[in-house]
Amino acid sequence: GNAFNGSKTLKRVKITFPEWGGYFAEMGSGRSRIPHILIGSKAFYGCENLEVCDLGDDSITVYDKTGLDEPNRFYFGDSVFAYCTKLDTFRCKNQHMVKDIGNCMFLGCENLRYVGNWDDIETIGSRAFKGCNKICDINSENLKSVGSAAFEGNTGISGHVSVPNAEVYSGAFRNCVNLESIDIGRTLFIDDAFKGCTSLEYVNVNKRKEDISSYYLWKGIGKGCFEDCVNLKGISFNGSGYGKTLKWEEIRRIDTCAFKNCRSLECDVVTCSEPYKIDEYVGEDEMRVFDSAFVGSGIKSVTLSYVNAANAFDDCVNLESATFWGPDEGRNTFELPDFRNCPKLKKIVVNGGGWDLEAQVTLKDEQTVKVIDNLDGLYLLGKPHIYVGDYPNYNFANTILYVPKGMKNVYRENALAPTFKDIVELTDEQVGIIKVTM
Repeated sequence: GNAFNGSKTLKRVKITFPEWGGYFAEMGSGRSRIPHILIGSKAFYGCENLEVCDLGDDSITVYDKTGLDEPNRFYFGDSVFAYCTKLDTFRCKNQHMVKDIGNCMFLGCENLRYVGNWDDIETIGSRAFKGCNKICDINSENLKSVGSAAFEGNTGISGHVSVPNAEVYSGAFRNCVNLESIDIGRTLFIDDAFKGCTSLEYVNVNKRKEDISSYYLWKGIGKGCFEDCVNLKGISFNGSGYGKTLKWEEIRRIDTCAFKNCRSLECDVVTCSEPYKIDEYVGEDEMRVFDSAFVGSGIKSVTLSYVNAANAFDDCVNLESATFWGPDEGRNTFELPDFRNCPKLKKIVVNGGGWDLEAQVTLKDEQTVKVIDNLDGLYLLGKPHIYVGDYPNYNFANTILYVPKGMKNVYRENALAPTFKDIVELTDEQVGIIKVTM
Protein backbone atom coordinates (compact mmCIF):
# COMPACT_ATOMS: atom_id res chain seq x y z
CA GLY A 1 0.00 0.00 0.00
CA ASN A 2 1.11 3.56 -0.87
CA ALA A 3 4.31 2.18 -2.45
CA PHE A 4 4.42 4.82 -5.21
CA ASN A 5 1.70 7.12 -3.90
CA GLY A 6 2.04 10.58 -5.44
CA SER A 7 5.10 9.81 -7.58
CA LYS A 8 5.60 12.60 -10.15
CA THR A 9 8.11 10.77 -12.36
CA LEU A 10 6.79 7.20 -12.69
CA LYS A 11 5.65 6.65 -16.29
CA ARG A 12 5.39 2.87 -16.78
CA VAL A 13 4.89 -0.22 -14.62
CA LYS A 14 5.68 -3.78 -15.74
CA ILE A 15 5.36 -6.72 -13.35
CA THR A 16 6.19 -10.33 -14.26
CA PHE A 17 5.99 -13.39 -12.05
CA PRO A 18 8.48 -15.48 -10.09
CA GLU A 19 8.36 -19.28 -10.13
CA TRP A 20 5.42 -19.13 -7.76
CA GLY A 21 3.10 -16.24 -8.03
CA GLY A 22 2.99 -14.56 -4.66
CA TYR A 23 1.26 -15.29 -1.37
CA PHE A 24 -0.84 -18.29 -0.43
CA ALA A 25 -4.07 -17.07 1.10
CA GLU A 26 -5.76 -19.56 3.41
CA MET A 27 -9.43 -19.34 2.53
CA GLY A 28 -12.57 -20.75 4.12
CA SER A 29 -13.20 -23.21 6.93
CA GLY A 30 -11.13 -25.87 5.18
CA ARG A 31 -8.20 -23.41 5.01
CA SER A 32 -7.53 -24.23 1.38
CA ARG A 33 -4.48 -22.43 0.03
CA ILE A 34 -5.23 -20.06 -2.85
CA PRO A 35 -2.20 -18.50 -4.57
CA HIS A 36 -2.56 -14.78 -5.19
CA ILE A 37 -0.61 -11.64 -5.98
CA LEU A 38 -1.56 -8.52 -4.05
CA ILE A 39 -1.18 -4.87 -4.99
CA GLY A 40 -2.09 -2.87 -1.92
CA SER A 41 -4.31 0.16 -1.45
CA LYS A 42 -3.18 3.38 -3.16
CA ALA A 43 -0.03 1.69 -4.45
CA PHE A 44 0.04 4.03 -7.47
CA TYR A 45 -2.42 6.66 -6.22
CA GLY A 46 -1.97 10.05 -7.89
CA CYS A 47 0.92 9.02 -10.15
CA GLU A 48 0.02 11.81 -12.51
CA ASN A 49 2.50 10.83 -15.25
CA LEU A 50 1.88 7.07 -15.21
CA GLU A 51 0.73 6.03 -18.69
CA VAL A 52 0.91 2.22 -18.91
CA CYS A 53 0.64 -0.70 -16.47
CA ASP A 54 1.58 -4.17 -17.78
CA LEU A 55 1.08 -7.26 -15.63
CA GLY A 56 2.08 -10.86 -16.38
CA ASP A 57 4.37 -12.48 -18.90
CA ASP A 58 4.20 -14.53 -22.07
CA SER A 59 4.40 -17.89 -20.32
CA ILE A 60 1.38 -20.13 -20.71
CA THR A 61 2.56 -22.15 -17.72
CA VAL A 62 2.12 -19.31 -15.29
CA TYR A 63 -1.25 -20.87 -14.45
CA ASP A 64 0.47 -23.84 -12.82
CA LYS A 65 3.69 -22.55 -11.31
CA THR A 66 2.34 -23.15 -7.83
CA GLY A 67 1.54 -26.78 -8.46
CA LEU A 68 -1.92 -26.16 -6.95
CA ASP A 69 -5.30 -26.61 -8.58
CA GLU A 70 -6.10 -22.90 -8.42
CA PRO A 71 -4.24 -20.51 -10.77
CA ASN A 72 -2.55 -17.36 -9.56
CA ARG A 73 -4.93 -14.45 -9.14
CA PHE A 74 -4.49 -10.73 -8.69
CA TYR A 75 -6.11 -8.92 -5.78
CA PHE A 76 -6.19 -5.12 -5.60
CA GLY A 77 -6.64 -2.87 -2.61
CA ASP A 78 -8.75 0.28 -2.78
CA SER A 79 -7.76 3.19 -5.05
CA VAL A 80 -4.71 1.45 -6.53
CA PHE A 81 -4.57 3.72 -9.62
CA ALA A 82 -6.93 6.49 -8.51
CA TYR A 83 -6.19 9.90 -10.07
CA CYS A 84 -3.51 8.61 -12.42
CA THR A 85 -4.77 11.20 -14.84
CA LYS A 86 -2.53 10.17 -17.77
CA LEU A 87 -3.04 6.42 -17.42
CA ASP A 88 -4.03 5.13 -20.86
CA THR A 89 -3.61 1.33 -20.65
CA PHE A 90 -4.02 -1.34 -17.99
CA ARG A 91 -3.49 -4.90 -19.20
CA CYS A 92 -2.57 -8.34 -17.99
CA LYS A 93 -1.16 -10.80 -20.51
CA ASN A 94 -2.50 -13.64 -18.39
CA GLN A 95 -5.89 -11.94 -18.28
CA HIS A 96 -7.59 -14.78 -16.45
CA MET A 97 -5.70 -13.64 -13.35
CA VAL A 98 -7.60 -10.35 -13.14
CA LYS A 99 -11.12 -11.21 -11.99
CA ASP A 100 -11.92 -8.28 -9.74
CA ILE A 101 -11.64 -4.53 -10.25
CA GLY A 102 -11.25 -3.04 -6.76
CA ASN A 103 -13.08 -0.14 -5.15
CA CYS A 104 -12.04 3.22 -6.67
CA MET A 105 -9.35 1.36 -8.62
CA PHE A 106 -9.37 3.80 -11.56
CA LEU A 107 -11.25 6.68 -9.95
CA GLY A 108 -10.53 9.91 -11.81
CA CYS A 109 -8.41 8.26 -14.53
CA GLU A 110 -9.85 10.54 -17.16
CA ASN A 111 -7.66 9.26 -20.02
CA LEU A 112 -8.00 5.51 -19.38
CA ARG A 113 -9.27 3.81 -22.53
CA TYR A 114 -8.07 0.19 -22.38
CA VAL A 115 -8.61 -2.38 -19.60
CA GLY A 116 -7.76 -5.75 -21.10
CA ASN A 117 -10.44 -8.33 -21.73
CA TRP A 118 -13.78 -7.56 -20.06
CA ASP A 119 -14.90 -11.18 -20.44
CA ASP A 120 -12.54 -12.28 -17.64
CA ILE A 121 -13.69 -9.65 -15.13
CA GLU A 122 -16.30 -10.88 -12.64
CA THR A 123 -16.75 -7.97 -10.22
CA ILE A 124 -16.38 -4.19 -10.42
CA GLY A 125 -16.03 -2.34 -7.13
CA SER A 126 -17.60 0.91 -5.96
CA ARG A 127 -16.58 4.02 -7.96
CA ALA A 128 -14.08 1.87 -9.85
CA PHE A 129 -14.41 3.81 -13.13
CA LYS A 130 -15.99 7.05 -11.95
CA GLY A 131 -14.67 9.84 -14.14
CA CYS A 132 -13.24 7.46 -16.76
CA ASN A 133 -15.03 8.97 -19.73
CA LYS A 134 -13.02 7.11 -22.37
CA ILE A 135 -14.14 3.68 -21.12
CA CYS A 136 -17.00 2.72 -23.41
CA ASP A 137 -17.07 -1.03 -24.19
CA ILE A 138 -17.99 -2.94 -21.00
CA ASN A 139 -20.08 -5.74 -22.50
CA SER A 140 -19.53 -9.08 -20.77
CA GLU A 141 -21.57 -12.19 -19.96
CA ASN A 142 -19.22 -13.12 -17.10
CA LEU A 143 -19.56 -9.92 -15.12
CA LYS A 144 -21.42 -10.70 -11.88
CA SER A 145 -21.69 -7.34 -10.12
CA VAL A 146 -21.30 -3.63 -10.78
CA GLY A 147 -20.62 -1.74 -7.56
CA SER A 148 -22.05 1.51 -6.27
CA ALA A 149 -21.32 4.48 -8.54
CA ALA A 150 -18.95 2.26 -10.56
CA PHE A 151 -19.49 4.20 -13.81
CA GLU A 152 -21.15 7.32 -12.40
CA GLY A 153 -21.09 10.24 -14.81
CA ASN A 154 -19.35 8.28 -17.56
CA THR A 155 -20.07 10.01 -20.86
CA GLY A 156 -18.15 7.44 -22.91
CA ILE A 157 -20.69 4.66 -22.31
CA SER A 158 -23.23 5.02 -25.12
CA GLY A 159 -25.75 3.00 -27.09
CA HIS A 160 -26.51 -0.48 -25.78
CA VAL A 161 -24.68 -2.15 -22.87
CA SER A 162 -24.98 -5.90 -22.26
CA VAL A 163 -24.03 -7.23 -18.82
CA PRO A 164 -26.83 -9.83 -18.63
CA ASN A 165 -25.64 -11.60 -15.48
CA ALA A 166 -24.50 -8.63 -13.42
CA GLU A 167 -26.21 -7.29 -10.32
CA VAL A 168 -26.28 -3.51 -10.39
CA TYR A 169 -25.82 -1.53 -7.18
CA SER A 170 -26.77 2.00 -6.12
CA GLY A 171 -25.76 4.73 -8.52
CA ALA A 172 -23.85 2.28 -10.72
CA PHE A 173 -24.75 4.11 -13.96
CA ARG A 174 -25.98 7.37 -12.47
CA ASN A 175 -25.74 10.30 -14.92
CA CYS A 176 -24.42 8.18 -17.79
CA VAL A 177 -26.15 10.58 -20.14
CA ASN A 178 -25.34 8.71 -23.37
CA LEU A 179 -26.50 5.24 -22.27
CA GLU A 180 -29.52 4.27 -24.40
CA SER A 181 -30.37 0.70 -23.35
CA ILE A 182 -28.99 -1.95 -21.03
CA ASP A 183 -29.33 -5.67 -20.35
CA ILE A 184 -28.61 -6.44 -16.68
CA GLY A 185 -28.73 -9.38 -14.29
CA ARG A 186 -30.98 -10.80 -11.65
CA THR A 187 -31.14 -8.02 -9.07
CA LEU A 188 -34.03 -5.59 -9.07
CA PHE A 189 -33.34 -1.88 -9.16
CA ILE A 190 -31.45 -0.22 -6.31
CA ASP A 191 -31.36 3.46 -5.28
CA ASP A 192 -30.24 5.92 -7.97
CA ALA A 193 -28.95 3.09 -10.21
CA PHE A 194 -29.87 4.93 -13.43
CA LYS A 195 -30.77 8.38 -12.12
CA GLY A 196 -30.10 11.10 -14.67
CA CYS A 197 -29.56 8.74 -17.62
CA THR A 198 -31.36 11.13 -19.92
CA SER A 199 -30.89 9.02 -23.09
CA LEU A 200 -31.93 5.70 -21.53
CA GLU A 201 -34.94 4.19 -23.31
CA TYR A 202 -35.12 0.49 -22.38
CA VAL A 203 -33.90 -1.82 -19.62
CA ASN A 204 -34.05 -5.62 -19.64
CA VAL A 205 -33.66 -7.60 -16.41
CA ASN A 206 -32.64 -11.24 -16.54
CA LYS A 207 -33.75 -12.90 -13.32
CA ARG A 208 -35.41 -15.86 -11.74
CA LYS A 209 -37.40 -15.34 -8.60
CA GLU A 210 -35.48 -18.09 -6.84
CA ASP A 211 -32.30 -16.10 -7.44
CA ILE A 212 -33.52 -13.10 -5.48
CA SER A 213 -33.83 -12.89 -1.71
CA SER A 214 -37.19 -12.00 -0.20
CA TYR A 215 -35.68 -8.65 0.79
CA TYR A 216 -35.10 -7.65 -2.81
CA LEU A 217 -38.51 -8.92 -3.86
CA TRP A 218 -39.94 -6.62 -1.23
CA LYS A 219 -37.80 -3.66 -2.11
CA GLY A 220 -38.51 -3.47 -5.82
CA ILE A 221 -37.70 -0.13 -7.46
CA GLY A 222 -35.33 1.88 -5.25
CA LYS A 223 -35.26 5.59 -4.45
CA GLY A 224 -34.66 7.74 -7.51
CA CYS A 225 -33.74 4.67 -9.55
CA PHE A 226 -34.95 6.15 -12.86
CA GLU A 227 -35.41 9.75 -11.76
CA ASP A 228 -35.01 12.19 -14.67
CA CYS A 229 -34.75 9.38 -17.25
CA VAL A 230 -36.86 11.52 -19.53
CA ASN A 231 -36.67 9.08 -22.47
CA LEU A 232 -37.37 5.84 -20.57
CA LYS A 233 -40.09 3.93 -22.42
CA GLY A 234 -40.17 0.51 -20.86
CA ILE A 235 -38.74 -2.26 -18.72
CA SER A 236 -38.49 -5.87 -19.88
CA PHE A 237 -38.08 -8.97 -17.72
CA ASN A 238 -36.26 -12.05 -19.01
CA GLY A 239 -36.39 -10.70 -22.54
CA SER A 240 -40.19 -10.66 -22.56
CA GLY A 241 -40.32 -7.40 -24.48
CA TYR A 242 -40.96 -3.85 -23.42
CA GLY A 243 -44.67 -4.05 -22.81
CA LYS A 244 -47.07 -1.37 -21.75
CA THR A 245 -47.46 -2.71 -18.21
CA LEU A 246 -45.26 -2.75 -15.11
CA LYS A 247 -46.66 -5.80 -13.32
CA TRP A 248 -46.87 -6.78 -9.67
CA GLU A 249 -45.13 -10.09 -10.39
CA GLU A 250 -41.91 -8.22 -11.07
CA ILE A 251 -42.22 -5.11 -8.91
CA ARG A 252 -43.34 -5.17 -5.28
CA ARG A 253 -42.39 -1.72 -4.08
CA ILE A 254 -41.87 1.60 -5.82
CA ASP A 255 -39.83 3.95 -3.67
CA THR A 256 -39.43 7.73 -3.46
CA CYS A 257 -38.93 9.47 -6.83
CA ALA A 258 -38.38 6.10 -8.54
CA PHE A 259 -39.87 7.24 -11.88
CA LYS A 260 -39.97 10.98 -11.28
CA ASN A 261 -39.97 12.95 -14.54
CA CYS A 262 -40.02 9.82 -16.73
CA ARG A 263 -42.31 11.61 -19.13
CA SER A 264 -41.85 9.02 -21.92
CA LEU A 265 -42.96 6.12 -19.70
CA GLU A 266 -46.40 5.75 -21.27
CA CYS A 267 -47.45 2.53 -19.57
CA ASP A 268 -49.88 0.98 -17.11
CA VAL A 269 -48.67 0.29 -13.56
CA VAL A 270 -50.09 -2.80 -11.84
CA THR A 271 -48.81 -3.59 -8.34
CA CYS A 272 -52.01 -5.10 -6.96
CA SER A 273 -54.84 -6.83 -8.80
CA GLU A 274 -56.82 -8.52 -6.02
CA PRO A 275 -57.52 -8.17 -2.28
CA TYR A 276 -54.28 -8.59 -0.38
CA LYS A 277 -53.17 -9.64 3.09
CA ILE A 278 -51.44 -7.35 5.57
CA ASP A 279 -47.90 -8.61 6.18
CA GLU A 280 -47.81 -10.15 9.67
CA TYR A 281 -44.21 -9.05 10.27
CA VAL A 282 -44.13 -5.62 8.70
CA GLY A 283 -47.62 -4.78 9.92
CA GLU A 284 -48.55 -2.89 6.78
CA ASP A 285 -49.16 -3.41 3.11
CA GLU A 286 -45.81 -4.21 1.47
CA MET A 287 -47.12 -3.28 -1.98
CA ARG A 288 -46.31 0.37 -1.62
CA VAL A 289 -45.78 3.46 -3.72
CA PHE A 290 -43.85 6.23 -1.97
CA ASP A 291 -43.42 10.01 -2.22
CA SER A 292 -43.14 11.46 -5.73
CA ALA A 293 -42.71 7.96 -7.19
CA PHE A 294 -44.29 8.86 -10.54
CA VAL A 295 -44.33 12.66 -10.44
CA GLY A 296 -44.19 14.05 -13.96
CA SER A 297 -44.18 10.63 -15.61
CA GLY A 298 -46.16 9.63 -18.69
CA ILE A 299 -48.07 6.69 -17.16
CA LYS A 300 -51.65 6.16 -18.40
CA SER A 301 -53.26 4.04 -15.68
CA VAL A 302 -52.46 2.61 -12.25
CA THR A 303 -53.79 -0.41 -10.33
CA LEU A 304 -52.56 -0.26 -6.76
CA SER A 305 -53.23 -1.05 -3.13
CA TYR A 306 -54.54 1.46 -0.65
CA VAL A 307 -51.18 2.54 0.78
CA ASN A 308 -49.87 5.37 -1.38
CA ALA A 309 -48.19 8.71 -0.83
CA ALA A 310 -50.42 11.71 -1.48
CA ASN A 311 -48.06 13.24 -4.06
CA ALA A 312 -47.06 10.01 -5.84
CA PHE A 313 -48.89 10.89 -9.07
CA ASP A 314 -48.76 14.68 -9.28
CA ASP A 315 -48.21 16.12 -12.77
CA CYS A 316 -49.02 12.81 -14.53
CA VAL A 317 -50.61 14.63 -17.43
CA ASN A 318 -51.42 11.42 -19.38
CA LEU A 319 -53.01 9.53 -16.47
CA GLU A 320 -56.53 8.41 -17.41
CA SER A 321 -57.65 5.95 -14.73
CA ALA A 322 -56.72 4.71 -11.26
CA THR A 323 -57.84 1.52 -9.51
CA PHE A 324 -57.27 0.77 -5.82
CA TRP A 325 -57.68 -2.54 -3.99
CA GLY A 326 -58.33 -2.94 -0.29
CA PRO A 327 -57.03 -5.71 2.00
CA ASP A 328 -59.04 -8.89 2.41
CA GLU A 329 -59.94 -7.93 6.00
CA GLY A 330 -61.09 -4.43 5.08
CA ARG A 331 -59.73 -1.04 6.11
CA ASN A 332 -61.27 1.82 8.07
CA THR A 333 -60.64 4.69 5.66
CA PHE A 334 -58.99 5.38 2.33
CA GLU A 335 -57.69 8.74 1.19
CA LEU A 336 -57.11 9.26 -2.51
CA PRO A 337 -53.71 10.55 -3.64
CA ASP A 338 -53.79 14.22 -4.58
CA PHE A 339 -53.52 13.72 -8.38
CA ARG A 340 -52.52 17.34 -8.83
CA ASN A 341 -52.36 18.44 -12.47
CA CYS A 342 -53.77 15.20 -13.87
CA PRO A 343 -56.27 16.70 -16.33
CA LYS A 344 -57.05 13.42 -18.17
CA LEU A 345 -57.94 11.44 -15.01
CA LYS A 346 -61.60 10.54 -15.59
CA LYS A 347 -62.10 7.22 -13.76
CA ILE A 348 -61.29 6.06 -10.23
CA VAL A 349 -62.21 2.58 -8.97
CA VAL A 350 -62.11 1.66 -5.29
CA ASN A 351 -62.45 -2.06 -4.52
CA GLY A 352 -63.48 -2.82 -0.96
CA GLY A 353 -61.68 -6.16 -0.96
CA GLY A 354 -64.95 -8.06 -1.32
CA TRP A 355 -68.61 -7.26 -1.92
CA ASP A 356 -69.40 -7.64 1.79
CA LEU A 357 -66.71 -5.10 2.75
CA GLU A 358 -66.88 -1.35 2.45
CA ALA A 359 -65.45 0.53 -0.51
CA GLN A 360 -64.48 3.76 1.19
CA VAL A 361 -63.28 7.21 0.21
CA THR A 362 -62.53 10.16 2.48
CA LEU A 363 -63.12 13.74 1.36
CA LYS A 364 -59.98 14.93 3.14
CA ASP A 365 -59.52 18.33 1.53
CA GLU A 366 -60.39 20.64 -1.36
CA GLN A 367 -58.00 18.80 -3.70
CA THR A 368 -59.83 15.49 -3.23
CA VAL A 369 -63.14 17.18 -4.00
CA LYS A 370 -61.61 18.73 -7.12
CA VAL A 371 -60.31 15.37 -8.34
CA ILE A 372 -63.66 13.59 -7.92
CA ASP A 373 -65.53 16.48 -9.51
CA ASN A 374 -63.31 16.15 -12.60
CA LEU A 375 -64.17 12.45 -13.07
CA ASP A 376 -66.64 10.94 -15.46
CA GLY A 377 -67.19 8.12 -12.99
CA LEU A 378 -66.31 7.12 -9.41
CA TYR A 379 -66.67 3.35 -8.84
CA LEU A 380 -67.15 2.12 -5.26
CA LEU A 381 -67.17 -1.69 -5.57
CA GLY A 382 -68.33 -3.04 -2.23
CA LYS A 383 -70.52 -1.38 0.34
CA PRO A 384 -70.17 2.23 -0.87
CA HIS A 385 -69.27 4.73 1.81
CA ILE A 386 -67.84 8.25 1.61
CA TYR A 387 -66.48 9.86 4.76
CA VAL A 388 -67.63 13.42 4.23
CA GLY A 389 -65.21 15.30 6.49
CA ASP A 390 -65.96 19.01 6.02
CA TYR A 391 -68.09 18.39 2.90
CA PRO A 392 -71.51 17.04 3.98
CA ASN A 393 -74.11 16.86 1.20
CA TYR A 394 -71.58 18.08 -1.34
CA ASN A 395 -72.89 17.85 -4.92
CA PHE A 396 -70.62 16.34 -7.57
CA ALA A 397 -72.62 17.68 -10.48
CA ASN A 398 -70.31 16.29 -13.20
CA THR A 399 -69.58 12.81 -11.83
CA ILE A 400 -71.56 9.55 -11.94
CA LEU A 401 -71.27 7.22 -8.94
CA TYR A 402 -71.19 3.52 -9.84
CA VAL A 403 -72.06 0.95 -7.17
CA PRO A 404 -72.77 -2.81 -7.19
CA LYS A 405 -76.27 -4.08 -7.78
CA GLY A 406 -78.53 -3.41 -4.79
CA MET A 407 -76.18 -0.89 -3.19
CA LYS A 408 -77.80 2.38 -4.26
CA ASN A 409 -80.08 2.49 -1.23
CA VAL A 410 -77.23 1.40 1.05
CA TYR A 411 -75.29 4.44 -0.07
CA ARG A 412 -78.27 6.76 0.44
CA GLU A 413 -78.75 5.60 4.04
CA ASN A 414 -76.09 8.12 5.03
CA ALA A 415 -77.97 11.41 5.31
CA LEU A 416 -74.73 13.39 4.93
CA ALA A 417 -73.52 11.55 1.84
CA PRO A 418 -72.58 13.65 -1.20
CA THR A 419 -74.89 13.67 -4.19
CA PHE A 420 -73.84 12.91 -7.75
CA LYS A 421 -74.92 13.58 -11.30
CA ASP A 422 -76.38 10.06 -11.15
CA ILE A 423 -76.00 6.81 -9.20
CA VAL A 424 -75.82 3.73 -11.41
CA GLU A 425 -76.04 0.15 -10.16
CA LEU A 426 -73.75 -2.23 -12.00
CA THR A 427 -75.14 -5.54 -13.13
CA ASP A 428 -73.07 -8.70 -12.76
CA GLU A 429 -72.14 -8.40 -16.42
CA GLN A 430 -70.93 -4.85 -15.95
CA VAL A 431 -68.93 -5.71 -12.87
CA GLY A 432 -67.30 -8.56 -14.75
CA ILE A 433 -64.50 -10.86 -13.63
CA ILE A 434 -62.70 -9.74 -10.48
CA LYS A 435 -60.08 -12.51 -10.24
CA VAL A 436 -58.57 -15.15 -12.53
CA THR A 437 -56.11 -17.81 -11.38
CA MET A 438 -54.26 -19.48 -14.23
